[in-house]
Amino acid sequence: MTIEIQGFCEDRFAPLKDAFAANFAAGRELGASLGVTHRGRMVVDLWAGWADVAKTRAWERDTIVQVASTTKVMVTICALMLVDRGLLDLDAPIATYWPEFAAGGKEAVTVREAFTHQAGVPGLEPAASFETIQDWEAITARIAAEPHWFGGQRQVIYHFMTYGFLLGELIRRVDGRRPARFFREEVAGPAGVDFQIGLATTAELARLAEITPLPAGPAPPAGSLLERLMLANGPPPLDNSWERLSADVPAGNGFGNGRSIARAGAILAMSGELDGVRYMSRAMVEEAGRE
Repeated sequence: MTIEIQGFCEDRFAPLKDAFAANFAAGRELGASLGVTHRGRMVVDLWAGWADVAKTRAWERDTIVQVASTTKVMVTICALMLVDRGLLDLDAPIATYWPEFAAGGKEAVTVREAFTHQAGVPGLEPAASFETIQDWEAITARIAAEPHWFGGQRQVIYHFMTYGFLLGELIRRVDGRRPARFFREEVAGPAGVDFQIGLATTAELARLAEITPLPAGPAPPAGSLLERLMLANGPPPLDNSWERLSADVPAGNGFGNGRSIARAGAILAMSGELDGVRYMSRAMVEEAGRE
């Protein structure tokens, strides 16, 4: 069956459309969307396929799907805005704003290290239950109490789940809002970004695409850091319960599509200003992109 590609693509980006179509032709996609901006303007906005495994619902222009760690882009934008406003200092200890975080040898870990996956708490031992992850006070208390995995030494290691709560609690401590609300009010609304952290209402279920889980990969080597990391984060819940879909988990429970991700990313691509609205300074964007 030939899948019809919907939307538009400027001629100069035709190879992207061809690659998008080729994924469907090869059976690598069920449903998907693709968005690209150039200088703040949409130049590619494509969608195709199905929004459910049974292939009864077409993927529409406004279909949304859980986008996992792409959610980290959104919470990062929010935290950068607060750095730019002078409410967070990149080189101040996290404990300056969140005193409890100093426990377990983390007193010197900086805000900058939270942004760059060097905060030393890439997981929780034992792994947190989903009930704990749903409880903002409980999960941030667990993260604050977790000992530094590397004895206070800086090490880059992907913070799967804790990244969103680290930046999210810093956002809450200095602004009063949690990241889902901050993003909605300060970014999504003003910029017209159809993206949300945790589904806001049950009405959104009508346009939500299902996810087909990938087959499990090989187990990490026994006793390895990767095995420790995976055990400390636990298996991600994949059920479609409202509790899971609406959970305020800012590292992974975001919902959007290609268009909305491209639109949010354009804020950074355009040096902090989009359609005449400035979200952060050019200097902040340059600092964010510095190695």
